[in-house]
Amino acid sequence: MSDLQKLILGFTGTRGSEKVPKGLEKLIKDRASKVVHGGAKGFDTAIGQVAKKYGIPEQVIRPAYSKVPFTHPEFGQVSSMRAAPLARNHDIVNASDVMIGG
Repeated sequence: MSDLQKLILGFTGTRGSEKVPKGLEKLIKDRASKVVHGGAKGFDTAIGQVAKKYGIPEQVIRPAYSKVPFTHPEFGQVSSMRAAPLARNHDIVNASDVMIGG
């Protein structure tokens, strides 16, 4: 697969699983130039472990709870704790070539 373009893979949306399916692990190994996720316990942490296993850079974008209220450059005013993860997900999307949600 070395002739295929490597992609920045982004992950959002689940805490319910701590296992990365073998097919997804293979996709990360073969196609990822970097993985981006929110750092939550469970699936995000497992994705990070797979990236480390194959020497793939990992970017963790956590919600900016401590900065509420704040103005996000694209999302606008973030004035509640509930909005911080949405702004973070927006950043994950913008940092990724391909998104994989749970």
